[in-house]
Amino acid sequence: MRNAEIEILIEEYNERERAKRDNMLRARLSRPCSREELLARLGGLASPCTDAGTGQILLTKSSSPYIM
Repeated sequence: MRNAEIEILIEEYNERERAKRDNMLRARLSRPCSREELLARLGGLASPCTDAGTGQILLTKSSSPYIM
């Protein structure tokens, strides 16, 4: 095999893996989640400036409906 053929195979593999990962992500995001899962997701979106390990969510004007 030449280098060009190897590069093509690698790109095809990467595209298949990317498509598989995207499909798994779509499936995970399309399912409904519980309130606890939603709070955990919001906790993951908290600003890195908050203290690590405290579990606090950065409060903004748009975060109040999610917390309630």
